[in-house]
Amino acid sequence: MLSALAAILAIGAVAYFGMAGRASVPFSKISVTGITNSGSCRQEAISPDGKYLAYVNGDPGQQRLCLRRLADDSDVRRGPAQPVLLRGLTFSRDGQFLYYQTNERNGSATLNRLALFSGQPAKVKQGLDSPISFSPDGEQFCFVREGPADSELIVADTDGGNERRIAARKLPGYLDYPAWSPDGKRIVCTSGNSARPGGVGLVEVSLHDRAERTVSGRTWWHIRVLKWMHDGSGVLMTAREPLSGIYQIWHVSYPAGQPRRITSGLDSYSSLSLTSDSRLLSAVQERLISSLWIGPGTDASAVRQIAPASVTRMSFAWAPDDQIVYEREPGQSLNLWAMNTDGSNSRQLTFDGQSSHPFVSWNDRSITYVSERSGEPAIWKMDLKGGKARRLTPCEGGIYPEASPDGKWLIYSAWASGKGTTLWKAPAADPSKAARLTDKLALQPSISPDGTHVACFYSEQELTPAVANARNANSIAVLPFEGGTPLSFEIPHTVSVLSGIRWTPDSGALTYVKNLDGISNIWSQPLGGGSPHQLTNFKGDRIFRFAWSRDGRQLALSRGVQRFDVVLIRDLE
Repeated sequence: MLSALAAILAIGAVAYFGMAGRASVPFSKISVTGITNSGSCRQEAISPDGKYLAYVNGDPGQQRLCLRRLADDSDVRRGPAQPVLLRGLTFSRDGQFLYYQTNERNGSATLNRLALFSGQPAKVKQGLDSPISFSPDGEQFCFVREGPADSELIVADTDGGNERRIAARKLPGYLDYPAWSPDGKRIVCTSGNSARPGGVGLVEVSLHDRAERTVSGRTWWHIRVLKWMHDGSGVLMTAREPLSGIYQIWHVSYPAGQPRRITSGLDSYSSLSLTSDSRLLSAVQERLISSLWIGPGTDASAVRQIAPASVTRMSFAWAPDDQIVYEREPGQSLNLWAMNTDGSNSRQLTFDGQSSHPFVSWNDRSITYVSERSGEPAIWKMDLKGGKARRLTPCEGGIYPEASPDGKWLIYSAWASGKGTTLWKAPAADPSKAARLTDKLALQPSISPDGTHVACFYSEQELTPAVANARNANSIAVLPFEGGTPLSFEIPHTVSVLSGIRWTPDSGALTYVKNLDGISNIWSQPLGGGSPHQLTNFKGDRIFRFAWSRDGRQLALSRGVQRFDVVLIRDLE
């Protein structure tokens, strides 16, 4: 059972990885040691001297900032749970202060400074869209800010004043995760294009003449964080390759720009930081295992597992003839499969290595889904029996597709003219004639069974890249299918945007997932008004995706274990 597996994954362990190379190659031989075991540590930072670890514990909306002394593995400071998102943890160069950012779903974040052992946090600066990185002397820091038209690399003094723009990209191009070099002469950032996912690389900006240079000829699907080695010989980062949903830790040499992967396996790494001697790093390690379950309605005790475990959130869709179409990643290749609802007759439908988010149209017995086979995510369509697929949308993106009940229209999320992610509506017969359904941030569309409305996660803010993130979707909106003024319901941080929204079969209510203390349950919001109420009563595990059968009598879930814990990775050479 997955609950038993969760207990196994919670046990701290030391793992060893060997990689070919000379002893002088950093992190060519490493040890990995578990530090936390709560399963909900989202951010971390290790102090320059390696004596303390700062980390964020708790689900979004109920997070607290903690400080741990590594010598005796004890927390010496635990802040109160806060209804905000905490991120961007960074120690000052002297290790006396911790800087962190708070985000209240209003776009850019606020930077705060906290004395390590006493005092209250003080606000330093607002309007940040990346973590900060300090200059070698600790007197300045750099960060990225996204405005209406540009993604800007900014340098400021440590009190937040004296801003200078160092470099910029016209949106949807962007810069992110700046890292100030040890010699103080340059800043390395990630560089990409939000309208065309993939192709993310490293660029350095000279502080002397603002000249830019590509650091490596290699690109990745996405890069999450950058840290310089203390001697300037390279940078460490967490990055995801195409055809994989797993972020590994990489070393890229400088100035040669040669990449080398440090970690491997099915664990993903979402954050990292380094001690001042670059011999020890801390990272957030994510372990995710899910499977498909089916049960009668809201009776949590009666659900049964029907599919083998997979290292993916496992999106799926009900299909005719008592079938389920689902995504599965048995190794590092994500494809669509189909099986009967009793778990029998499992068969693979796609073989391109990166197909996901299926939606089954009962009208023409077809599957609409997302594939990255062309190098960028686009919406494709094929017959339910499998076979030749055809692309519906251009390669400017397109995710979470759904077809109207009559099969005439397609609704999906995609980038909107360099401004952010919103909803698009296109004729199924000619998807090239797509038009925006709204000019606001809108994610995870779901069409009502009667075909009259579209529900989505939503924000009333003006659509800009700064708010084009799931963390800023602070409500659920119901829009008329033809467009118009939405009806909206505010939601707390504890609602899982990634798990989506599902209509009840009578189109009278919306259901969604809420996470509390690491446990997921489904809640219902009646469209006629009134307070939301809890439908399921699971006592463990997380719900990643869910869907009601067409008659509402059966509930299918992708459900399992997702743990975020801090590990220490030591350079044994």
